[in-house]
Amino acid sequence: MTMTDIRDMKELVFEGWKVLVSQGIMDYLGHDSARVPGGAGIVIKPRIDDYQSLTADEMAVADLEANRIEGRCILHSETVLHTSIYRARPDVGGVVHAHPPALNALAACGITFRPVSGAGSILGPGIPVYPEYALINYPEQGAALARTLGTGRVVLMTQHGATTVGPDVKTACVLMVELAKEAKIAALAHSIGSPIPISDEHCEMRARKFTEVERAWSYYTAIANGKLPVTFAL
Repeated sequence: MTMTDIRDMKELVFEGWKVLVSQGIMDYLGHDSARVPGGAGIVIKPRIDDYQSLTADEMAVADLEANRIEGRCILHSETVLHTSIYRARPDVGGVVHAHPPALNALAACGITFRPVSGAGSILGPGIPVYPEYALINYPEQGAALARTLGTGRVVLMTQHGATTVGPDVKTACVLMVELAKEAKIAALAHSIGSPIPISDEHCEMRARKFTEVERAWSYYTAIANGKLPVTFAL
C-alpha cells in the first residue's frame, strides 16, 4: 500500500461521494469506500462535521477491523458494514451504503422492491433483504449483512436504504444511482397500479452483461463537477 495508492483511492471515494450527493441519494449521512490495492485496508468517507472546505484529503484510511489508521476525521459508526463485506468478499473493491428516499418509502409500505424497467434490470434478480432495521455498528451485524448479500452486488436493508458492491467503487456508485432511479420508477408505478416486474431471467442476463460502468461514471461525474445539468430528479 503506497502513498500513491492511498491518494488515488481518496480521490475516487471523494468523487463517488460527490456523484451520490449530486444525484440526491446521499447527504451528510451515507458513505462509500474502496479497497486499497493489496487488500490491507480501505479508504472510506468518514464522519464529516464541516463540509465547507471538504476535499479528498479528508477521506480516512482504516484497516479491515474498522480501526482508523489515517485521517483527521473520526470513522463513521457503520464502518464495520464496509469492512465486514470486504472480509467476506475478496472480489469486492468498492462498497456504498445510502438511503434512497423512494426505496425507503417502498419499504415503509411493505412493498417488496423489484426492477420494473429495462434499465433497472442491471441490478440483478432476487435482490436479498436484510430483515432487521438497525444501524450496522457491530461486527456480528456486519457479518449478518454480508451473509445476506451473499455473492450478489445489491442488498436492501429494511427501511434503512441499501448497500451496493462492485469490483471497484465506481461500479458500486453506479449501481447505487441506478437503484435509486429504479426505486423512484417503482414507487411511481405502484402509485398508478400494479407494476409488472422484469423477469429474473432477464435481470440475470442484463446484470451479467452490464459493461457501461465507465460510460456511466463519466456521465455522473460530469454532473457532479458542474459540467452537465442534472437531468433526472430523484
